[in-house]
Amino acid sequence: MGDLNLDGWIDGADLGVLLVSWGTAGQGVEDLDGDGIVGGADLSRLLNRWGELRLLDEEGFLDLPMFVAGDSRIVFVSAAGDDAAAAMNAQGRGYYLPADPEIGLDPTNPIGAVVAYRTIAAARIALRDGSGTSLRGEPEWMLLRRGDVFDLGSTRFIDYRTAGRSPSEPRVYAAYGDPAVDRPIVQGTPPQFIRSWDGGGNYIVDSLEFRNAGSMPTTGPVSESAQIWYASANIRLEGVRFRSSRGSSIQTVQGRSPQCVEVHRSIVEANWRSGSGLHVQGIFVSTNGEVAIRQCVFDQNGFKEDPLNPATWTSRLVSTGTEGQVPAGAGLQPTRTWFDRNCYLSAAAELDFDGNIVSRGGGGSSIQMRVGGRAEGNLLLWNHQALSVGHGQADRTLLQDAMVRGNCVLHDDHLLPPGGFGVGIAMAVGNEQIGELIDNVVAHLHRPSNGGGHLMGSGIAAYGASPAETSMHLRIRDNVVVTAKSGPALTVASSSAPDGVLSCEVGGNALALTTSGVAGACADALRPSTFEFGTATSGGNHYHSPSPSTHTWGATSGTMAGWQGAGYDALGASHGSIESIATAAGWKDASTLADPQGRAGWQRDIESYVRSIDPSFVPDEEITVDAGVPLERRRPNAAKVREVLSEPSQYPGSGAFWTARVLSAEEARVCARRHHAFLVFIERAKQNRRGAWDERYAAGAVNDYIREGFGKSPFVP
Repeated sequence: MGDLNLDGWIDGADLGVLLVSWGTAGQGVEDLDGDGIVGGADLSRLLNRWGELRLLDEEGFLDLPMFVAGDSRIVFVSAAGDDAAAAMNAQGRGYYLPADPEIGLDPTNPIGAVVAYRTIAAARIALRDGSGTSLRGEPEWMLLRRGDVFDLGSTRFIDYRTAGRSPSEPRVYAAYGDPAVDRPIVQGTPPQFIRSWDGGGNYIVDSLEFRNAGSMPTTGPVSESAQIWYASANIRLEGVRFRSSRGSSIQTVQGRSPQCVEVHRSIVEANWRSGSGLHVQGIFVSTNGEVAIRQCVFDQNGFKEDPLNPATWTSRLVSTGTEGQVPAGAGLQPTRTWFDRNCYLSAAAELDFDGNIVSRGGGGSSIQMRVGGRAEGNLLLWNHQALSVGHGQADRTLLQDAMVRGNCVLHDDHLLPPGGFGVGIAMAVGNEQIGELIDNVVAHLHRPSNGGGHLMGSGIAAYGASPAETSMHLRIRDNVVVTAKSGPALTVASSSAPDGVLSCEVGGNALALTTSGVAGACADALRPSTFEFGTATSGGNHYHSPSPSTHTWGATSGTMAGWQGAGYDALGASHGSIESIATAAGWKDASTLADPQGRAGWQRDIESYVRSIDPSFVPDEEITVDAGVPLERRRPNAAKVREVLSEPSQYPGSGAFWTARVLSAEEARVCARRHHAFLVFIERAKQNRRGAWDERYAAGAVNDYIREGFGKSPFVP
């Protein structure tokens, strides 16, 4: 392509990227002609394309026609196709070329009548194999008709060393036909639907759905969605839907790492795997290459039982921290373990996680970024722990700087699933790492802390946990935390390492509890060399709690005056009411459309958002714990959410919900309404695709709506 930094232009910045790799073996995007060398031929290609490059179409998807090579072989596959007829079409061959009169400017929307194959296997035969020990393959196109279903059996859709010619002349696997029709479905029970190892890559998969065929076996789904291992490179999965498998992995094997992998506007849902010790994630990343995950939806990944089949659920509600078991089909939520997540992003040389919707993760943090990276503009809904950065990385030398900016965390509530700790955003820094938590909104967290020390139950928690010989820096600026927890809105802590380990800048934050409890900054065992907490440089913080005397200021409980007397947060202010902090922090009232009662902006939530964009929406207070699964799988006697929350005595032997108190009937009704609104929103978000993209059901629109309630301008990546 030539746009090596993906900024929409081919210019000096791209020239710099190319020159840095000059002469090296071409395994990345710099080798524009795919000859294995970054050299003068690549420079010539870049200079010939100098200027603006239209990478995306009007909806924000890749402009696929720009990737057609002059010799690309194009095949079509349809459930109504004919393998024999397609093997000898009107052009006298088993494939089309871009210049054929049937194709036109866009192969995904041919202008003439094309003859399609009936099976994927037969269509493959007409294409040049393009497999080998290097990434150089052929720029072939396989297009599946929208709305059709194709059965792979136990074979893979993409296997091993399948490759395109170069990043600018990739293989393309996509959908064709009327864009008003949904994606084609590729089903089967292969070990993986997509497998790329050494020599594989330079391809795009666009607007296809992959799912396991038939009923789910009791041992868990057979297939992985995608396995991108070893030194595969230049792979883009866009608008792809992965449903009910064991997740995807982008992983270094034997020291060889995938490079330049992007997952864009894809949907990853209901990935699960039974068996103790067999962990499952929606996506697992551990590579020394570059990975970008943007504008995707990750929902209900990381469970030990099928989250779409309540007949298998055995997990009951818990009150003691020990999970109990009941007969299959009697549970109120699918089981999970601490190690299963929506997204486990263990390592990457460059990691971008931007604009995604991440919801209903399994047991552990819904997104774990163990070594850092960038997470911006994401919407995190109903997660056990929304986002964890830097935690649990044994080899601290792998850590990279972390930027967590412009994210929105909403609703742990008391609803099922997931239950658990209810942390918003947690970050650990070490090894000369810089960790930044900037301009995030964490709102509507209600579950009290369930143990685990100072981090559990916090809206935002950040700490340094590194050997004494290293230095760390935390910057926590301009965040909003509104929570009904008994734990702190913000926790800042360090290990017991000597002075000089941690420097910390905390300012411009608005931190509020809506129920009595500890609010503000809990500075536990801090030993920083530089601690700028609400100074003229960092800006003062605003705090609110109905019981200001219960604030914790510093390592021990004290007063705001004492905290400021010790030299901290001289510009900060403690507020006795929500109205006071709202005025001081610039929070705005919700619109009358979004909230007929005119409540303060801090009460904007997913229910008021859905009401604002869909006046016909009527929230359901009688919703059941099965409401998030397909209609045909719902149990006729499933428990109502509000009854479970407010009256656990109706379910003897199940125990109380894992919380410090049982909700009142009215509180439970509010939670039920929110949960119904969330289910409506997330299902519509998962309907977004090429040809039917609705920005109202993307992360940015919700984030900006919530941000507006807190007086914040729209987030700009």
